[in-house]
Amino acid sequence: MDQKTEGSATGAISGEALKPCPFCGSGAEITRDDPAPIFCWVQCKGCKANTGFFDGPEEAEAVAAWNRRSDERTEFAEIIVRLKQRGLIPETFDAATLEVAHA
Repeated sequence: MDQKTEGSATGAISGEALKPCPFCGSGAEITRDDPAPIFCWVQCKGCKANTGFFDGPEEAEAVAAWNRRSDERTEFAEIIVRLKQRGLIPETFDAATLEVAHA
């Protein structure tokens, strides 16, 4: 498959700026197969991490997938709540200090 790489740091259709690579911090670019664009994807210019293929030349889904990041603090807080609900850690556990508060 031939590839046509767009050197843009923004999605031309979506207008949304591409975030840096979550793995190495390098810039990213939108890539399409060529000559007739059937797929598009976003790929890191450094480590080559990518979103995987999205059908059609429409890039908005690929850009949104690339820019999606997990909120680690929210995930951590949700894990702490689940562990407390299951009785695996004390209710007095403070996630901010990682200590058990003593009364």
